[in-house]
Amino acid sequence: SHRQGDGAARIAALKVTEAARREELSALKASLASLAASESELSARAETLIRELSARDQSLSDADGELSGLEHALREAEETLSSLQNVMQGYELRRAARAKKADALREAYAKALTEQTTLKDRVSLLSDLEREHDGHSRAVVTVLRERDAGRLSGLHGTVSDLVRVPDRFAVAVEIALGAAVQNLVTDTEEDAKRGIETLRRMNAGRATFLPLSAVTGRRLEEQGLPSMPGFLGIASELVSCDGIYRGIVDNLLGRTVVVEDMDAAIAMARRYSHRFRIVTPDGQVILPGGAMTGGSVGKSVGVFSRKNELERLTAILSGCEETLRALSADRQEAERELSAVSYDYDVAAGERRQAEDDLLSLQKELQHKRIWRQGLSDARDALSREAETLSLRTSSLSSERSEADIRLETLAAEAEALTVEIAERLSGQAGLSSETSRLSDEVSALRAQGAALDAEAASDRQTLSEFEALQEQLGGDRASKAVAIEAWRRKNRELLETRHVKQGEISSLSDTLEQKRAGLKALYEDIQALEGKRVAADRRAREQNEENLRLERERARLESRKAVGESEEKSIIDRLWDNYGLTRSAAATQRTTMESLAKTNRRIAELKSAIAALGPPNIGAIDEYDRVSERYEYLTTQRADAENARQELLSIIADITDEMKTIFSEHFALLSDTFSRTFSEIFGGGSACLELTDPEDVLGCGIEIKAQPPGKKLKSISLLSGGEKSLTAIALYFSIFKVRPAPFCVLDEVDHDLDDVNVARFASYLRKLADDIQFVVITHRRGTMEQADTLYGVTTREEGVSKILSLRLREVEAALNMKMEG
Repeated sequence: SHRQGDGAARIAALKVTEAARREELSALKASLASLAASESELSARAETLIRELSARDQSLSDADGELSGLEHALREAEETLSSLQNVMQGYELRRAARAKKADALREAYAKALTEQTTLKDRVSLLSDLEREHDGHSRAVVTVLRERDAGRLSGLHGTVSDLVRVPDRFAVAVEIALGAAVQNLVTDTEEDAKRGIETLRRMNAGRATFLPLSAVTGRRLEEQGLPSMPGFLGIASELVSCDGIYRGIVDNLLGRTVVVEDMDAAIAMARRYSHRFRIVTPDGQVILPGGAMTGGSVGKSVGVFSRKNELERLTAILSGCEETLRALSADRQEAERELSAVSYDYDVAAGERRQAEDDLLSLQKELQHKRIWRQGLSDARDALSREAETLSLRTSSLSSERSEADIRLETLAAEAEALTVEIAERLSGQAGLSSETSRLSDEVSALRAQGAALDAEAASDRQTLSEFEALQEQLGGDRASKAVAIEAWRRKNRELLETRHVKQGEISSLSDTLEQKRAGLKALYEDIQALEGKRVAADRRAREQNEENLRLERERARLESRKAVGESEEKSIIDRLWDNYGLTRSAAATQRTTMESLAKTNRRIAELKSAIAALGPPNIGAIDEYDRVSERYEYLTTQRADAENARQELLSIIADITDEMKTIFSEHFALLSDTFSRTFSEIFGGGSACLELTDPEDVLGCGIEIKAQPPGKKLKSISLLSGGEKSLTAIALYFSIFKVRPAPFCVLDEVDHDLDDVNVARFASYLRKLADDIQFVVITHRRGTMEQADTLYGVTTREEGVSKILSLRLREVEAALNMKMEG
């Protein structure tokens, strides 16, 4: 029984060991299968990595080539940009120089234009003065106007019109001519007569006429005159004129000598005993007989000075116009040069912007390429590390697989040994069972023998007891054996069931293993698919990057084209403005849609032909228009200001006229009343009055003086005698003094035509007014002198020496009274 129990335990232990070994064997097989799958996967992955590494190396080589090309292109772009910058600096310097030159020419042109405008204004003023005969008397102007109107013939003009005098002698000749500068030259005496009749008929004044047929002259012929110090020439020789006027010039200037200065003039006059007129260039004159006239005289104020200035300014204006044309041509040339260099600068600027855009595009592309190459390099390094890891993993799996194979063989041997041992143990178990059966048979026999012995042998109880004890002992062993056998059987059944279960589990695990392998295979296939997708995604990413780079280059190219287009558009707009004076909006309003390019070109040709038919453009028309427009606006403004001022002045004049009418009417009435009383006082009776010839036009009408001396009829002053006229005029003077007193008054021989009675009346009345007004009276009448406070006289005791004498009559009268009283 003990051996059987030990055998059963040993069998159970062996079965457990066998099961463990079989489980370990199954696990090892599964591990081997997994290792094989992993090794297969690693091999496939290693092959894929090798291919990818090769592709990465090729991509890196291509990327290095592209990077090298881009870096070379970048260096070329930088060199091009540097060259363009140098070119732009040169253009900038040229443009600055051209702009400075153009500004200087514009400034010079503006200055010359201002000078020309000033000269034109001055020439216009002088021309107007010449045309209006400014400086000539009213009579001369009237005759010249009649001549210009065709109503007088045979009139050549004034002496100033016919004689040309150098600037140096203009003042001297004009002073020497004096009023003769306005003398009118005619062909005959009859022509002069018609001129005089015209003046008399028109009541236009008096003028002197010089008929060519009557006026002759001769030049001064004094011995030694040209050798005198300071002698400049005879005046008639210093001027120029047509031959037909030489007699008149000799008549007017033939006896006038021009000398350097006053000292030379005095010496010459003494030498020739003051027989002719001497004049200096600054206008100092020594007249025949010794009289001297001189002082200051204004420059460029005479007729000859004005004519000379007009001729000189006209010549200067002509030269100024030539200068303006030259400056305008130079300015336009400078502006064309500036425009050309500005255009070159703009083109260079556009090229530089294009080069900068290209450089920026290359820099971006180079940056993208470097990032792409770095990505390729990083991916290759990752693949290399993964390949190294796979290599190590493959080596490890190979080692593990070798160890697993050895362990598998060991476990298989152990499992086989255990199976044999279990079989042996199970065969020993069968022997024990037969022995147990034999023992059972023996127990049965013994029980039968014991019953026979009980019945036969009672005597030997000891032996029976022993046999009973032995029987009990054998029975106990049998029970324990039976229990043990039952336990081994139950254990065996359990083992068999466990084995069956384990085999089912092994089968299930095998199925599960197959399912896992199928799942792993599906996962591997998914991994392969994902890897393919990742590779495809990487390829698409590379393609997308390349597309992005292409789009970046395209964008840079389009931006460059846009910049060029904008530059061309600006150039077209500038040419549109420069050539046609049109803005973009103005041109858009005149835009015409053409049907075809051929018709458009034909239309352009027609327009060009029409433009060519117009002839060469007036380059200065714009400047001329600007100048004339500016002048027109200025003159329009001036005219408007003048018109406003005229209206204001007319309004002021109207107001002043109204006020003057009022004041004049009041004072005229007061003066008429005062004149009537004064007349009566002076004449000792009678009456007088002042009347307006046209009471409606008090400022423009004449004044009629009517007087009625005592014992006579009322008459106009023109019908009175000379003395009555004088005394009436004196009464009017005194009336004016009463109405508007003056602090000081000078009377020059107003009593010349009065008889002694009226002189006494005049002097006594003058004495009355002397209390308020101081009178200085120039008179030869005794009655007037007697009423004076102080007498002044001039006497010449020595030849050429005058002396003033004075006498205070009131002091003399007081002295005489005192003497008589004494």
